Amino acid sequence: MKTLRSLLFVISGGCFLIANLAAQSPASQPTSAPVTVPTKPLTPMVPMPAVAPKVVPPASVTALPTDLQALIKQFETQRDTLLAQRQATIDQLKNATADQRAKILAQLQADMKAHQAELGALAKQIRQDMMDLRNTQKNKKPGG
Repeated sequence: MKTLRSLLFVISGGCFLIANLAAQSPASQPTSAPVTVPTKPLTPMVPMPAVAPKVVPPASVTALPTDLQALIKQFETQRDTLLAQRQATIDQLKNATADQRAKILAQLQADMKAHQAELGALAKQIRQDMMDLRNTQKNKKPGG
């Protein structure tokens, strides 16, 4: 389960590319000034393929327990879904009107905030797990 958490944590880095799109949006500007929407479609800073390249696992991966292999498969499925959604959002932004673009970017910002809250909770849980592990190790008697 911790492996899946680690892999999902790495994937979350990709969400920050979408956050860059949202940060450039006029919705993130103060509301005292009139909102202007750029006429040029926003593009990500680093182009990413819509489908992640297949990585051939080393022979040691096939020797992993089946439950861990299932977690890896689940992660790969979630990753492919996330990349497909990301590409669909980019395509929507390219073809959207100003109102649609503002609505999409507002939704992206809300999703980003929810994701950051989720990551914060995960980090807090990891810190608690590490503290519990340290306390367990301290309470262990030497030599036994």
